[in-house]
Amino acid sequence: MKMSTTISIPKREYDYLKRCERIVKGIEEDESLSEEEISLIEAAKQSKSLSKGEFLSEFKEMQNA
Repeated sequence: MKMSTTISIPKREYDYLKRCERIVKGIEEDESLSEEEISLIEAAKQSKSLSKGEFLSEFKEMQNA
């Protein structure tokens, strides 16, 4: 029987991940984001310049970690 591993993270980090998850779902559902909206999302990532595809890819990797 395989035991699952449980980790605990601070509420602030959990809330941040949940906000990211909502953003990602919004991006996946609405492929018609304007350049301005994409720029705002990128600014929210603290100037870490990633394309939409790179952001989605990195987020999915985080979820699977």
